[in-house]
Amino acid sequence: MSGDVLVVGAGPAGMAVALPLADAGASVVLLDGGGLEREPATDDLIEGSIVGGSMESLFGSFTSLTNLNASGLGGTSHHWAGIIQPLHPHDLAPQPYHDVSGWPLTWAELQPWHDPASRFLHHGTDSWDADEFVSRSGLTPPPDLGPRLTEQLVLNRYYGLAGEYRATIVGHPNLTLVHHANVASLACNAAGSQVTSAEVRTTAGTSFSASAPQVVLACGGIGNPRLLLASTDTHPAGIGNDADLVGRYFADHPKVQGWMLASTEARSRWEAVDGRVSKHQTVDRGDGEDVVRGAALHLRFADATLAERGWPNAQADCSFTGDLAALRPEFRRPMDLMAAQGQQMASLGIMTVTTEQPLDPDSRVTLGGATDAVGRARPVVDWRVPASHTETVREMVALLGAELGAQGKGRALDAADRLIFDLDLFNLEHPEPAISLGPEIQPGTPIRWRTSYHQMCTTRMATDPAEGVVDADCKVHGMDNLWVAGTSVMSTGAGFVPTLTGVALALRLAAHLDSLP
Repeated sequence: MSGDVLVVGAGPAGMAVALPLADAGASVVLLDGGGLEREPATDDLIEGSIVGGSMESLFGSFTSLTNLNASGLGGTSHHWAGIIQPLHPHDLAPQPYHDVSGWPLTWAELQPWHDPASRFLHHGTDSWDADEFVSRSGLTPPPDLGPRLTEQLVLNRYYGLAGEYRATIVGHPNLTLVHHANVASLACNAAGSQVTSAEVRTTAGTSFSASAPQVVLACGGIGNPRLLLASTDTHPAGIGNDADLVGRYFADHPKVQGWMLASTEARSRWEAVDGRVSKHQTVDRGDGEDVVRGAALHLRFADATLAERGWPNAQADCSFTGDLAALRPEFRRPMDLMAAQGQQMASLGIMTVTTEQPLDPDSRVTLGGATDAVGRARPVVDWRVPASHTETVREMVALLGAELGAQGKGRALDAADRLIFDLDLFNLEHPEPAISLGPEIQPGTPIRWRTSYHQMCTTRMATDPAEGVVDADCKVHGMDNLWVAGTSVMSTGAGFVPTLTGVALALRLAAHLDSLP
């Protein structure tokens, strides 16, 4: 089986590479280990293990990698809440909390791909200007918290990406989708500089080879390093792994739950950033069809503040209540503290804070001793957040409190890991009785980081092969025809959610491949 371009993986990044190339006239072979729908049997083929046994989330702990990954057409989009947000120019620069380089791309090279990526994801387009969004939506502008803090527009759609593209992919004359095709390894020429074929196995016991002049891996932040590390015929440590970087720098967006914003302002003044206030819009998704899209404003530190403090990104999703009488007695403390300062609390915001993870080479994906049903080594994920990140985030909440106080808007309280939600009682319209506070946390206790279910940086992009696996065009260092698409090539986690960036980079890669002779 052969074509002009071979794409391994039919998730969002794989589709974003395959479809534009097929539209441009290239013959594209798209291999995927799952079926047209998600299947338990093929989910098992992407199963692996987690160092420590489990990962924490906002909804409890989990032990299966299928909580991060999904098989079948659409890949990880089966898990999505469909949230997108672009990076900022600040995000691409070298940062003091990373021990490796920043992005080899400039803002001028990445930004033009944001709108095409938003349209490809069927979100339509937007200006991403928070003030414009507030004005256009008729919302009350949020209270002015001074120059250190700002708002970030976030878009979301609850939808099935695979379902919206399935007919197009299956019926495309230039695209051959081969499902239940599990790539076990990549074979190279004698010099090890070109991929000559992908070796495919099926659970039925059959095998075959697929080839093309250009080969693109789009298997996700765990699947991409898994395949590169397994391809050892001419590269004993794995393709692209001469510097021992494949699988390293595994990054998520660590979440902390439990900041509280005790405000002198009424809840109605916070409606623009209140997650409990609906902000749905009907928009052209990008191809003439209208869809309903959600939007939200998050609080975040301004880029200038992050640069001044040497801090990673932090962004807060807030839910406010003005029904203070319905809160449990333990929430009287912020009221009493404010009263002692001559202030009256009028609303309380519960904040879930999502942070950028400082890169750690020991946070990584490796291959374990267990194998799957087609004989491939299963991946092992060792997610590590540096201990210093706890102190950084506690400094952030202190600054938030100082800024609130300086503006006369209230105070912030650090109740990280103390908030308890009784899901049996929880009601979005009246959540107050379901929220309680656990005991005080001892000083110096590390924060229990929750996963955002993101997988980034495991084949990170860098100009220097000593700092990354792929170059600025997403080509694997030392290889002539092997490329990587998706969030695994992100140089840093940056931002809040990687979906838009991963698809933007995949579309950019497709355009680059189309330009090759």
